[in-house]
Amino acid sequence: GGKRKDVQLGYGGLQCSHCASTPSARKFFWSNVDRLANSFAEIPAHVLKCKTCPPEVTEALLALKVRHTEQMALLPRGSQKVFLRRMWRRLHDGDADAARKADTSVHLKALELETSQKVTSGTAAKVLKNDNVVSSPQARGPVLLAVPQDKDWLSDLDCFVRKQVEVFTASKTDVEDAEEDQKYLIKLGQVGIRCLHCAKLGGGARGDAVTYPCAISGIYESVRELQRRHFDECSSLPQELKSERSKITSSVSSLSSVLRRYYVQASKALGLYDSLDGGIRAGGTITPPTQTGFSGPAVAGKQATSLMDSEDQDEEEKPAKKKKARR
Repeated sequence: GGKRKDVQLGYGGLQCSHCASTPSARKFFWSNVDRLANSFAEIPAHVLKCKTCPPEVTEALLALKVRHTEQMALLPRGSQKVFLRRMWRRLHDGDADAARKADTSVHLKALELETSQKVTSGTAAKVLKNDNVVSSPQARGPVLLAVPQDKDWLSDLDCFVRKQVEVFTASKTDVEDAEEDQKYLIKLGQVGIRCLHCAKLGGGARGDAVTYPCAISGIYESVRELQRRHFDECSSLPQELKSERSKITSSVSSLSSVLRRYYVQASKALGLYDSLDGGIRAGGTITPPTQTGFSGPAVAGKQATSLMDSEDQDEEEKPAKKKKARR
């Protein structure tokens, strides 16, 4: 009853372990991860006033609340949202119906339909490294930009977008197409990204459906361009995926500082690296993204800040540099 009238049988939630056996047990249900983030403070608020909670637990929580601000200052920006997103997915893992209704996650059947013929993440880097630049996605299956760790760091919307992007190495035909489309000079074997669905067409991905980032640090912006200039109007995107995309369009995207750094780390999971000759090449050292970038307030937290927050620091320094230059 009350606020829980829409909760379906089997829908994941949390409850206080201290008063769970009482008639007035406190339970928590959220319709999506953003509501969880906005009302998470209700949990410690309940524990502090729970009549069945042991005094030592209450005292420990009060001590932690005093240290909370100091600890948060040691973590990179966006770390709490990443944690809550992982917590949300653990709550609803396997609960596809509830996730489809409340979390606006991409429908599992739609994902299975689109990923059934794709190269698995474990072999993606090897495929790119051994690509003879004349093999086709139809012959070996497309390599997605998405990697398994995406779900640990990114929002549903960002995960969805990365699943629609294919990574490839330029063949002779690709080089000729780029020249015809009046793109900047592309070299044989250079890594590019393109719309997965347009690439399946007879003429391949052309125009705004394909781009060649100049460095792995530019992949994030290139994907954003694909999202803004192509995916909104892509006629090749299956209707089932369009429907799923419309459900998650309103979901909150990940912080840009997290996205930028994550894109660089995730590209290394595919063995991509910046070439001295310009552009991106495949076949570099494979370094999968870690799940512990936000794990510790002291050591790991400091390391994560250098990896994930340097973009924010750079942005803050730019105005100061400009002001100094004017003097």
